[in-house]
This record gives sequence, structure tokens and C-alpha cells, in this order.
Amino acid sequence: MKRPRHEAWAERMRALQAQARADLGGRVYSPQETAALIKQIATDAILVVSNDTDLTALSPWRGRLPILRSRDFVVRMVQTRRGR
Repeated sequence: MKRPRHEAWAERMRALQAQARADLGGRVYSPQETAALIKQIATDAILVVSNDTDLTALSPWRGRLPILRSRDFVVRMVQTRRGR
């Protein structure tokens, strides 16, 4: 019997939450911070922009995902645009 779509989604979200908690090394973060990490896991993001100091302290997250403050992101984008 096939499970309803919402049950499959809820199960996937629980798995993503568990993965994010494991990646945080047992430290306790706000629900917003955990949600941000879950989104990155779910979307395989290449970059995170946040002014949250707890999140930026984790950079590079999982050894590959840079977490930049918005100002640093803008500086990098300007430098990239100038290089064209």
C-alpha cells in the first residue's frame, strides 16, 4: 500500500532534521538556524548567505559549503563582476 504524500514528506523532513542535528555536532541552535541548514541539505546549495553569527561560525559547513555574511557576499560578487 502506498503512503500518502504528506506522510512521505514528513518522514523526509524528520530525516533532514536528524542529519542537520548530526552535522551541528550536538550543539543546540535556534529553530531558524536548524531550518536554514535543513534547507541547504535538501537543496544541495553551493552557498549560504546569513548575518547570523552562529551560522557563519560553521563555515565551511560540512567541509564544502561556505556561509558568508551578506556584506562579504556583496564584496565577492563585485569582485567577480569586475573580473569580467
